[in-house]
Amino acid sequence: MRTRLVSALLVAALSLPLGAAHGATVSVTDPAGDGSAGERLDVLDVTLRNRDRAVVVTTTFVAVGKGSVAVGLDARRPPGQVVLVARRRPGPDRAFLVTEDGRRRCAGLLATWDTEAETLRLRMPSRCFRGGAYRALRMRAITEELSAGDIDLVRRFRWSDWVRRG
Repeated sequence: MRTRLVSALLVAALSLPLGAAHGATVSVTDPAGDGSAGERLDVLDVTLRNRDRAVVVTTTFVAVGKGSVAVGLDARRPPGQVVLVARRRPGPDRAFLVTEDGRRRCAGLLATWDTEAETLRLRMPSRCFRGGAYRALRMRAITEELSAGDIDLVRRFRWSDWVRRG
């Protein structure tokens, strides 16, 4: 009897969708070779994970290099936007947010550049945007020269699909 109960609970637990525990995800791809700076910061794909405690955006490039990456996040309810910015430059790299109120820092905002994997991982604690009071998000991304213009408008700077929080 006890073995059947444990087996039934195990089957029920394994039947639950795994995505809900880790937050929902949306990814967009961008063709190689469409950046204006050769391979440097030419985006291949961007993945948004809208988790309960943090938003994680991972960008894969043809090649990591000096410049800026800006990922705009748009909240459905309540409406609002924030931009996550990471700058790779001579000297220390920078990460900050741009909100309706201007540029600001947020404790726990991390930008991790990986030159071997050619990726950037941005992690923003949920409390940094609307105090964590938001639900579904969508994103768009752009890479830029440090002192000049745009390098790559991911998907021509169109918004991704909405991704629920979870």
